[in-house]
Amino acid sequence: MRLPTESHRTVERLYSSREGLGQTQRNISRCETFFRLLPETPELFQEWKRLVSVHQVSGLKVHDARLVAAMNVYRIPSVITFDIDDFKRYPGIRFSIREVFFNRSELLPTRVAA
Repeated sequence: MRLPTESHRTVERLYSSREGLGQTQRNISRCETFFRLLPETPELFQEWKRLVSVHQVSGLKVHDARLVAAMNVYRIPSVITFDIDDFKRYPGIRFSIREVFFNRSELLPTRVAA
């Protein structure tokens, strides 16, 4: 499961450096077929605030804290990430190596998130 903004950022990061905006938008649409998007909730915001305070998060790392907040609220145990080190400060988070799910420029629908 993904939050809409996180899905966009992941696919944009994967493609935008090599391809134009039109292709990035098409790839985002493809990605949306693999994942169910989760709604933003007040609980998510409160969990994000707690994580930022407890783990003293600042700068760009606040985006990772937001993803972890969603994982906590929605009880999602693992994350597919390009940067495992960004999530090591959060206990209990499991990692999936992104190469299992991505093969160069193609998204592989190996598993639909539940």
